[in-house]
Amino acid sequence: MSVSPWLKTLKSLDELSVNDWSNVKRRGFADVQISRALNCTEDEVRAARLAAGVKPSMKRVDTCAAEFEAGAYTVELNLSHFRQ
Repeated sequence: MSVSPWLKTLKSLDELSVNDWSNVKRRGFADVQISRALNCTEDEVRAARLAAGVKPSMKRVDTCAAEFEAGAYTVELNLSHFRQ
């Protein structure tokens, strides 16, 4: 798994503000990618993210948006991270 050059510029978890956490997770970076970039454990990253109030949530999305009659085959669940 590759590490983003931007993540490599950070020196520690303490450098990530609440807004940074939201942006990092919205861009799709996994906790494991962040941990590799910062040379810490995935558990430390998760604890810091949760302390910042950025938690995963599932959102239901109708992928056909009224093109077809709603049914089980047209609905997806997407995982997103939001500050709560």
